[in-house]
Amino acid sequence: MTLDKMLGKIGKKRLPFKAGLAVACQFVSDNGGEIFEEDESVKLTLNGEEAHCFQLYPDIDYFYYEC
Repeated sequence: MTLDKMLGKIGKKRLPFKAGLAVACQFVSDNGGEIFEEDESVKLTLNGEEAHCFQLYPDIDYFYYEC
């Protein structure tokens, strides 16, 4: 499964940010990718794909991402 497809599945579940991020990071780690903490997001890289995961608003606790 690609990073984009996995993140899409996580996003559709409407998980809280920390729970969604934990699932995403575990997927990336299990598949040999890399995880980088940035200012307001976490960058995930896997097989040439790159995504930024973030909580869009502090008062809305959902997992969001951009590839």
